[in-house]
Amino acid sequence: MNELLNNKGDKTMYGSKEATAVLKAMENYSIENSGKMMVFNGPSGQYKAITGRTRVDGSITGVVHKFDAEGNTKLAGSFKILSDGYISRWTGVPTKVNAKVSANALAELVTPVVEEVIEEQTVTDEEAA
Repeated sequence: MNELLNNKGDKTMYGSKEATAVLKAMENYSIENSGKMMVFNGPSGQYKAITGRTRVDGSITGVVHKFDAEGNTKLAGSFKILSDGYISRWTGVPTKVNAKVSANALAELVTPVVEEVIEEQTVTDEEAA
């Protein structure tokens, strides 16, 4: 079962660790894509995602607004990241992009972090000479 973190009145939102990792990956992708946090340049215009809430099952949902020519936004759809990290929908972002970002984020979760340990060696006076 996915590890769930409960939102006890905090301003921070919590989902499963998989869903949270994918949300962070989408935030990073948005910065690469448009230079702005949670703003995406899609095939049919520019979209802004606003994170809504976390569900009891660990999924994360939100709404997506589309920018018009004047820079105003209008509700265009929604997004949902399931508790296992799968993006079930994200209006304005191609499905292939969703799959790639999600897969990369989940791969980083299962990749063990390797720390290089440097052992201290003592040098005797004879070895130093």
